[in-house]
Amino acid sequence: MADIPDCKALKRNAKTPDGNDEEIDRLSALPDEILCHILSFLYSTEDAALTSVLSTRWRNLFVQLPDVYLSINTARPFMGEDADPDLMFPDFLNFGFRLILRRNGAPLRKFRLFVRPCGDNYRLGIHSLISAALLCKVKELDICLMEDETSRLSPPLMFTCKTLVSLKLWKAVDLIIPDLVSLPNLKVMHLIGFKMVDQDSIQRFIDCCPLLEELILNFDHLSNMDGVLDISSLLLRKLELGCLEGEFSVVLKLTHLEYLEFMDYGNHKVYLDTPNVKYFKYTGYASDISFVRNMSSLVRATIGLEFNPEEITESSLLVRSQRGFELVKGLQSVKSLHLYGQSLQMVYYCQQSLPTFSKLKSLELDTSIDGDFDHVLFWKVVPSLLEIAPNLEVLIFPFVYRYELYVEEFSCFWPKTITASFIQHLKEIEIEHFRGQEDQFKLVEYLLENGKSLKKMTVGVVIKPWLSWSEECNRILSFRKCSKDCQVVFVRTYDWD
Repeated sequence: MADIPDCKALKRNAKTPDGNDEEIDRLSALPDEILCHILSFLYSTEDAALTSVLSTRWRNLFVQLPDVYLSINTARPFMGEDADPDLMFPDFLNFGFRLILRRNGAPLRKFRLFVRPCGDNYRLGIHSLISAALLCKVKELDICLMEDETSRLSPPLMFTCKTLVSLKLWKAVDLIIPDLVSLPNLKVMHLIGFKMVDQDSIQRFIDCCPLLEELILNFDHLSNMDGVLDISSLLLRKLELGCLEGEFSVVLKLTHLEYLEFMDYGNHKVYLDTPNVKYFKYTGYASDISFVRNMSSLVRATIGLEFNPEEITESSLLVRSQRGFELVKGLQSVKSLHLYGQSLQMVYYCQQSLPTFSKLKSLELDTSIDGDFDHVLFWKVVPSLLEIAPNLEVLIFPFVYRYELYVEEFSCFWPKTITASFIQHLKEIEIEHFRGQEDQFKLVEYLLENGKSLKKMTVGVVIKPWLSWSEECNRILSFRKCSKDCQVVFVRTYDWD
């Protein structure tokens, strides 16, 4: 409980002994809780410490902050010419140790540490500083060590802290997990950008966190790994997994998982046993994915596939396309589907029919990542996607075109692609990248004239910053609408090129 400020300090017209009006420092008169809340908005604890020179009232306020953020960047491009990294780091450590010592054991809510570069000569000091923070019963630990590939992070107290609720380790460090691990209250764990030292220790680490609900694993180096990466957990609700290379198998047995995000740029064989996932996102080269059980609870899926630039043979492209097709096929229980990148090409090149997506209500198609996407192929693949979604209500797609083609050549595709019978069931349409070309106007007019159930049409207008867009908007608003309840909304984006 903070001390209650002196009531005299709050008087608006206090008098000095000589009878003159006294200027009151009303900010300093605020309770400690409020002042600490104000200091918490500063970038780092070092910045908050600078306020200690304001007055004796502020001298020890920064020490009471529940969150401590310490950072040091000794990279020479960001320093003055006379700065000496070997002198900066000891001063940085001394500040951190004195700060924690002056807290007299007061609990810490969060301890964040950023060090760049993190060399071997800094390791002992870093481990000691982290251990000192852990002795303050810290709940959230956020450590980011950058650049030096020889760094290893393994302070023993970090793996046996009973108060830790969140553990986040960032950037290129070797993670050495000791034999003794006990984190009984850990719910959030992020391991991002680290090197895999022992593949079996990951599951052992997870097993020692019985309350773990959120897990992010993002590997930078997995070239020496073989066998199987097997991840299972009883209570895990959210998983983000990033595998940048390798050819090992990935097995996910997570019965209660609700959120799964998988970034895969290797050549893996993946087994998904995640029947209760509600959100699924996959980006990468389309590995061989097997759905052990149908994901019947799936609400939204986002798929962004890419062809591996090193695979240039026709057979390898066909293999990737088949894998991409099978991935999309396994999502037939989804309610909202977003396909982007080269996902559409893979579905088209496979030349197979997808099953009916009877639950699909929203479909978003995006080709912005693939700058060379052929608009003709786009309008050929769209019909097969619309045919599998008889209950579709929301359609979001870009206006795909080529400058060198004539309006008549383009217009022969979309009337056959989005038939009038299909449009009349849609409730919402969104068109992106509208640039005011004649074929674009014709498409919007066609959709409005046949959208019997339309409630909303959104047009993303791309214009130059110095040009007006009122003429394009007025022309669209003049089109006849089949649905009187349809609202036309314009979203403006600028083209700076």
